[in-house]
Amino acid sequence: MDYPTIKITKLKPHPQNPRTHTDEQIQKIARSIKELGWGRPIIISTDYYILAGHGAWEAAERLGCEEVPYRMMAHKHDTPEALAYMVADNKLTDESTWNYSDLELVFEDIKLEHFDVTLTGFEDTETIIPDYELPDSEPEYDETIAEDVETIKCPECGHEFPK
Repeated sequence: MDYPTIKITKLKPHPQNPRTHTDEQIQKIARSIKELGWGRPIIISTDYYILAGHGAWEAAERLGCEEVPYRMMAHKHDTPEALAYMVADNKLTDESTWNYSDLELVFEDIKLEHFDVTLTGFEDTETIIPDYELPDSEPEYDETIAEDVETIKCPECGHEFPK
């Protein structure tokens, strides 16, 4: 999907943006934009404040971009909807997890084409994939632990349960 573009000078960082970006992260985003292009637009309010894409906006400035793709929400920057969207855009991705076996396959495909894996944001794919090998044996059960557990006796049947 092609998005309209807007002059970067019209955009304003949101004064209440709770997410920060390191210089290193902005450099990675800039490199990704330069090498791979824009993946998604910057989301802005009707009064031109950035709701999502602050890092991409900073990266675009560093790259000297005059225009950036955008999508405008139907809210001013200080409405509850705009503020909630700004937070949700950052927070909801925190709750996802990686499927490491699928991630490993993706990296293998990228490497087969001799493509630069660091454009994904990962520095070293060898260290991010956990070792899937199981231990040779299960640890032995320590029966002495059970001796210290207090129990309660059922008055009906006399069976003892851990307290």
